[in-house]
Amino acid sequence: MGLFVEYNSNDFCEVFVFEKTATVHYQGINLMKQKSNYLHKKFGSISQNMEIEDEIGFTYYDLGFGFNVVFGTEDIQTLIIFPDDYW
Repeated sequence: MGLFVEYNSNDFCEVFVFEKTATVHYQGINLMKQKSNYLHKKFGSISQNMEIEDEIGFTYYDLGFGFNVVFGTEDIQTLIIFPDDYW
């Protein structure tokens, strides 16, 4: 399915990591099929705490998600969803 679930030391679900083959919909849009520049325009404009790693990906700490790209492309490789206290 392309989904990995991480648990914390108390056995509570902490993080979801979706691979390229997964389907992740937000507001009717499959995020995994979008290009990184589209996602960054959409979410970068509302995030107040983000990290941009050239040719690697984007993390929006205040929105609780991020994504990595296939090196040298704008294709989404993985998408992570995490709680406020993850990092």
